[in-house]
Amino acid sequence: MMYYVFVKDKLISTDSILPVCLSIYNNAPNAIFHVICSTQKTEEEIKKNFILNHCISLIGASLNLEFFSQQTVIGRVCNSFIRGELRRKLRKISIVTKTAVLVLLGKATVFHFGFWEHPKLAWFTRLFSRKFFYFNGNCWGSSDAITYIDNYKQRRNEKINLRGKGVFVAFEEHWPLLAAAKRRDCRVVFSPSSRQSVVWRDFVEHQCQHLIDAEMRKLGITGNHPTVGIILSNLDGVSWMERPNTPEIMFKKTLKFLREEFTTAKIIIKPHPITPIERLHEIIRKNSDKNIEITYLHASAMAKFCDFVICNKFSFAMADVWAEGTPTVEFTKYPSHLLEKTKFSSMRSEFIDHFIQDDIVALNETLNKILTDKKSGNQNFIDIDYQKLLGLSG
Repeated sequence: MMYYVFVKDKLISTDSILPVCLSIYNNAPNAIFHVICSTQKTEEEIKKNFILNHCISLIGASLNLEFFSQQTVIGRVCNSFIRGELRRKLRKISIVTKTAVLVLLGKATVFHFGFWEHPKLAWFTRLFSRKFFYFNGNCWGSSDAITYIDNYKQRRNEKINLRGKGVFVAFEEHWPLLAAAKRRDCRVVFSPSSRQSVVWRDFVEHQCQHLIDAEMRKLGITGNHPTVGIILSNLDGVSWMERPNTPEIMFKKTLKFLREEFTTAKIIIKPHPITPIERLHEIIRKNSDKNIEITYLHASAMAKFCDFVICNKFSFAMADVWAEGTPTVEFTKYPSHLLEKTKFSSMRSEFIDHFIQDDIVALNETLNKILTDKKSGNQNFIDIDYQKLLGLSG
């Protein structure tokens, strides 16, 4: 069986679907996977994250497809001379056509995050609904607080309607599309977070250790000093905070504190695809870049060598850290309206061990206690067989 996986431009969709593919591959090693990215930037971000890229290589997946076969002279010539927007459109048409034909012949199953909801494609999913699996875009789900922030100042209250059909795979009960899926009498499958699956844990531990070891050597990490992780997202433009650049202010405050109070600590910073890298380098230079390193290692792997990980605005990468049993700290400054909504805790309090609202004294006490207590080693993983859960054939 072939699986065509259409991921979104946000990297979290790739992060969410690869553990599913890995589980299927472990049960059916002859399965063939094709991962189709929505943009060139998405493909570049996947390749930059070498844990995700290694997972794609392990299951033998091709990342994107050319619209003409490279195995023929004509294909190589066409791929060399057709560029730009025309190439993008032809490639898209080619992939959609090939996928549709293979579904029609019963040789392919499609995983997507809304790609096949396009008006010109949705009709086909209604004909072969059992072959199309529409996944929730974030395997860690959402929360009332995050929904509140997403809708903040927009006051959205839209009724969502679906054009197509298929099997809907939900990682939460409050996925907005579920009501629409039920109205269309679609099958719905509920799943724990795919990145909380044992198969993902085993992949990172056993298949990626050489990559982790290489990155640790590159970063200069040894057992002779504390290792602190910082996970970033956007530094500015956060409209729901009191100041749009509050994350940057808190990040600078975090760096200054760590440099002054944990002088021997190795600080490892993991940027998000939306983090402005030039700005990040400028901030690091102003804080003296000694013992500060940047990594693109997956948070699941980064958690293995960090004593604790800090964020200044909740990021779903923190959930990966939590799953590994590494202490998570959110040192931030929520506005009063959000604190009221979260009851003075994180937007996703289940993934944050220590929530600190702009209190340096509390941060100091918390981090020292974490280092004194050491990591518990308690992991939070679940055994999930996706071939069985989704009702896929061998």
